[in-house]
Amino acid sequence: MNHRVRFLLPTLLTATAPALGQAPTFHLDNYAGVHAGYHNPSALADSRWGSHLSLGWASVEGASPRPGLETLPFFRGTMKFSGTDYGVGQAEVRGPGLLMALRNGHALALTTRYRAVTALTGDAEMLAYLRGDVKSFPSGPKTFTATGHAFTDYALSYAAPVLDFGPHFLKIGGTVKWLRGIQTLDLAAEGTWGSNPATTMPRVETLTAFRAAHSDLTFTADGSLTPLLWGNAPGQGMGFDLGLTYEFRPRAETYRYPMDGRDRPDAALTKYRLRLGLALLDAGRIRYERPVRYDGPSSGGTLSAPTYVTLANAEAVRNQLTTDLKLRPIDTPDALMVNLPRALLVQVDAQLGKGWFVGGAWRLPAQTSKAGLPASQVLALGPRYESAGLGWGVTGQYVSGFGKWSLGTHLRLGIFVLGTDNVLGFFQKNGFPPQAFAGLVLPLGKAKRPADRDADHVSDRRDACPDLPGLWAFRGCPDGDGDGVEDKLDACPSEAGPLATKGCPDADGDGIFDKNDACPTEAGLAQFNGCPDSDGDGLANADDECPTAAGPRELGGCPDGDGDGLRDAQDRCPDAAGLKDLDGCPLANRTDPTAPELLRTFAEALTHGPALPDGLRQSVRAYLDEKPGRKLSLRFSGENEEQLLRVAGLFKDELAAQLGADRVEAAVLVRPGQAAGVAVVAGE
Repeated sequence: MNHRVRFLLPTLLTATAPALGQAPTFHLDNYAGVHAGYHNPSALADSRWGSHLSLGWASVEGASPRPGLETLPFFRGTMKFSGTDYGVGQAEVRGPGLLMALRNGHALALTTRYRAVTALTGDAEMLAYLRGDVKSFPSGPKTFTATGHAFTDYALSYAAPVLDFGPHFLKIGGTVKWLRGIQTLDLAAEGTWGSNPATTMPRVETLTAFRAAHSDLTFTADGSLTPLLWGNAPGQGMGFDLGLTYEFRPRAETYRYPMDGRDRPDAALTKYRLRLGLALLDAGRIRYERPVRYDGPSSGGTLSAPTYVTLANAEAVRNQLTTDLKLRPIDTPDALMVNLPRALLVQVDAQLGKGWFVGGAWRLPAQTSKAGLPASQVLALGPRYESAGLGWGVTGQYVSGFGKWSLGTHLRLGIFVLGTDNVLGFFQKNGFPPQAFAGLVLPLGKAKRPADRDADHVSDRRDACPDLPGLWAFRGCPDGDGDGVEDKLDACPSEAGPLATKGCPDADGDGIFDKNDACPTEAGLAQFNGCPDSDGDGLANADDECPTAAGPRELGGCPDGDGDGLRDAQDRCPDAAGLKDLDGCPLANRTDPTAPELLRTFAEALTHGPALPDGLRQSVRAYLDEKPGRKLSLRFSGENEEQLLRVAGLFKDELAAQLGADRVEAAVLVRPGQAAGVAVVAGE
């Protein structure tokens, strides 16, 4: 039978339903790189690769007999397995894809992909005929539905960790896709069928119900690859994937290291004991602007084999079928909206140790629209081994649409990836079509710690002194003495000291470097080279004869409470200003109380010494000048003649200088038992 006739309408119709899981456990591999993002975009975060380039990937599933799948112009041959010829029933081709690991576990990926998927349901006898299990077309009332879709997507994915707390680690990711619809089909038919005895070709005796819609078939009519990659495709749309992954890391602290001021997880290591993933895949739809729709008549028609053998492409087959089956297009301006094969994917993975893991995936179709592409639930489970250069696993898959298990395997060896979801399908008929996938990848370097050539836990990218071990606080520059002042600003880089002294030691904390401090163990003042002045009298303690009591410099820093020029310690009368010659005691005033007030005031001033206040001195001079011959006689009396003579001489000399040499005279009177005193007497 000619393969063009076999599909009844557009060539996307095949006898194979989307069934198998396309290596679900391979996509759990921590070294799957950019491919992991196709099943869960959050898996891209915290990647084991620094960057990862996929040069190409193809997954194909067989169909027997070979369908005329014009949306795969790059393969139109047949493959023989177990004595049966198979064509390509459905396919996924991943073009170039690039994963770039960013800082802090974030990741960005750019991917391209082409998919052609189909599904056929209906009467069991008709499906058996379409699969090639029986040779004669079954007669009688039959129903079937067919859906198919071929499209490309160009996608941008981003993933990032959002929680890293103790043993708990969570990452999320999303993918946005620009979709190009290549071809679509939605067909349902019900009627009474027969066959032409001469040709065994199908014959529609009565077509009681028929509904069909498809996109522009001329887009792929030339059978070339070019329209699939670029050009004004019949459909346009947008889609997205969302995913999250939780990892349980019971030994999280052993996978962390300090870098750039905080603890970071080591990107080169797989850190979880248990990993759980959840993803919503293929949310979105494609809008076809120029669809063709048909409605079925109440009477049937006959299909002639010689006629269909000569037809060149799907468009010609479609035109002939509309004539033979008396179909008519529906005149409608409505666009055809085709949903993507939306699905939920649950992933679980456990690390057993030494590179061994056991993982599983459960894919649940969430697409209910008739224009969508139904798929079976798939449950996959199996062990695997993985390292940077080698990955291998075995997978058991239960496919609900077939109600049975298949056995798959995958191998990742260097830059090569290959495998199958149905190993036995290559050797015997087991109810599943043969399926295989293969890819070529180029890992561009394992994920690793940031470069840190001086091993100071400051990355070279941020290290201002990349060849000298230093501290994060100083952008990787050293602080050799550990005093909190980086060496280039430290006046004493080999001796610890505070910032206030530019890193030089200051044992007594007086702000003066020890090396410049004359008293390094005692807090002092800069004016005394770091030595103290405890009493604050302007003399360093070392030069102060009374370091704990303030005093004038001329008294060696010792106090003189009465200001008479004699240290308190040597002053017999420390609370009253006196004379040095009297051991600091004042003279007694023995002036006659009846003397003039000026003389009494003058005498009182002399009890403390010969220095007169300016006002008093001027008054006394005026008093003396009233009479040219007037003089003042000072009479010093007391028991110590020698002492009195010194005092008398001192007073006479001082007063002569203040009042005039001939205006003052002094006399000494010795009186046993009497303290020194002075009396002032005026003379004419």
